[in-house]
Amino acid sequence: MTGSMEALWAATILFVGGHLLISGTPVRDALVAKWGANRYRGVYSLLTIVLLIWMILAFRDAPFVDLWTAGTAIKHIPLTLMIFVLIMLAASETKPNPTRLGSRNEGLPAGPTGIFTISRHPTMWAIGIWAVMHAGASGHLAGVILFGGFAVLAFLGTLSIDKKKKALSGEAWDTYMARTSNIPFAAALSGKTRIDWRGIGIKPVIFGIIAYGVILVFHEWLFGKAPAGFVSGLI
Repeated sequence: MTGSMEALWAATILFVGGHLLISGTPVRDALVAKWGANRYRGVYSLLTIVLLIWMILAFRDAPFVDLWTAGTAIKHIPLTLMIFVLIMLAASETKPNPTRLGSRNEGLPAGPTGIFTISRHPTMWAIGIWAVMHAGASGHLAGVILFGGFAVLAFLGTLSIDKKKKALSGEAWDTYMARTSNIPFAAALSGKTRIDWRGIGIKPVIFGIIAYGVILVFHEWLFGKAPAGFVSGLI
């Protein structure tokens, strides 16, 4: 089940495909109708956890296949930008997310506020940017498969979420989408909205900085590789 590149490919394809081909599609609707919402969520969550664990273990045990040597500049991209990614993630997780609201028009705002004036899918973009940066910095096949899988899931997931919300909320979601953008900053640059810096607030910045510091210090202990020489061997 692990120890080969084929196992990693299989785990990643099943993990990514399971999300994109089931969640927010007629397959999900059919399963909910057959099992009920609670049973579906339980089975889906368990399957997701099992596949995620398998993918991580397969990545850990995969043979090393070198693709390129990541230079200092490439390695410093995640080191520099991860603090902004974590702030973006914190901002999206500390405010009500319109893409996670209940069905129909329940609580759906007419326009975006806070981090959602930058992108209506900030969590997915944070995951996608994290994945792309780490795929580039890894420079080996297993890393490209693992992080590439997360990137594909994140970026295509934004389209899947829009489709699902459109089916649930109809014109209300169209109205919301018209004042937002999937791609970060695109709505602001096109004049559809203005960045709501006040709505983002200072808390996500604090949380993001703290998370960045913790990950920086414990990265080598958790993942076996220090993101920078000055934190190597600290833990």
